Amino acid sequence: MFKNLRIASAIVAAAFVAAVMPVGTIVSWTAAIICAMCAFLFFGLTLIFKQLQESAEQNKENANRPHGDFFNPAPPSAQNETESTPTPAPAQSPTDERKKDK
Repeated sequence: MFKNLRIASAIVAAAFVAAVMPVGTIVSWTAAIICAMCAFLFFGLTLIFKQLQESAEQNKENANRPHGDFFNPAPPSAQNETESTPTPAPAQSPTDERKKDK
């Protein structure tokens, strides 16, 4: 869907860019400025649709990833990133042991 909208907005933007000079010479330069602003607007829509299309494709790829179970664990990249390995306790120096003995 986003691909079709992206193509359509790019075509409309190109049409507005092509119409700037003829509209400016025939109608007025104010109308040419309006055509140029519409061209930028549709170009911006093209970029937005491109970003939405890429994010939709990325979400589709992530949905097809295996989540893993007991017998087939998920690959390390698919595991929850909030899980962390426990940190080891800091090593004690000999002076700390002497203080405990007293």
